[in-house]
Amino acid sequence: MIIDAVIDLFFPRLCVLCGKEGKLICNSCRNELEFCEQICPECEKASLMGWTHEKCVSKFGLDGLVCVYCYQDEKVKNIIDKVKFGFNRHLLVDLLQGMVFEIGDEFDLVV
Repeated sequence: MIIDAVIDLFFPRLCVLCGKEGKLICNSCRNELEFCEQICPECEKASLMGWTHEKCVSKFGLDGLVCVYCYQDEKVKNIIDKVKFGFNRHLLVDLLQGMVFEIGDEFDLVV
């Protein structure tokens, strides 16, 4: 904890989208991100909570797929680039902070 405070003193956390000090993604920028419509990962039609439709379930298929933000949103693309190529995994923590999903808070994979 003390180490984090010292690091924040010399290297303050700045929003990767607008540069505002405080968080890696400020609340204002987070509120502007576009949410995705949830679809069945097999047939790509609308699905409640991203679950695979009963008729689409297959032995080696996905049970469901939750997509939180739309990749077409330029701000989302920017965040993904910073996570993927900037190796900034802390962005995921800030991005998903406070989100609660029907499936719980544990994920098999974040892509």
